[in-house]
Amino acid sequence: MKKLLTLLLLISIPNFAYSYTLEHMASIDSYVYNSSIDYTSTERISVYAGSDGKHATVRIIFPMYLENYDLDFEFKKKKIETLDNYQYQDFISSISKSIEWSLIAMENKVNVNKKISDRFDYDCWTCEMSFRSINEGEQVYLGIKMRDFEFSSAEYRTFYIDYTNQILLLEILKKVPFYFSKTEKNSKKADELFN
Repeated sequence: MKKLLTLLLLISIPNFAYSYTLEHMASIDSYVYNSSIDYTSTERISVYAGSDGKHATVRIIFPMYLENYDLDFEFKKKKIETLDNYQYQDFISSISKSIEWSLIAMENKVNVNKKISDRFDYDCWTCEMSFRSINEGEQVYLGIKMRDFEFSSAEYRTFYIDYTNQILLLEILKKVPFYFSKTEKNSKKADELFN
């Protein structure tokens, strides 16, 4: 029993590694196709953000098969206000590009499947972003393919985000500085009260 408790504690440590709270900002819908059973499911992608003034994090949670994957973008003190993290900026640029291409595809009624960005590597995961337009531009999607590259038979899932949810995701991410400020104030208040 003692070993089980120790194991559970060790597994949970990464989720509590920050000395500040990551506050839930919002969630969006995405679609995941499972070819083995020919079924498309709706999956919620959630966005969290938090800061203590010295460090800040934006966390995007993707539901994987056995567990969730936390895509963390971390910022140091001098780079919090400017959101200066090249991976985060590439992620934002890829969403913006997909929104731009969505409008072009819908207006011109074309089908296309195109890579938006090179592969991003995060910890032991990779993230690839692509754009897809089907049914002559009636359905447009940002595809975010998440994959664990530590294992040769790595699981991966592609999350397809429609035009409405792409815009929503970008709007959520634009509110990150507000959430950094809010959680920083809460963190300072807690430090003052419980010091």
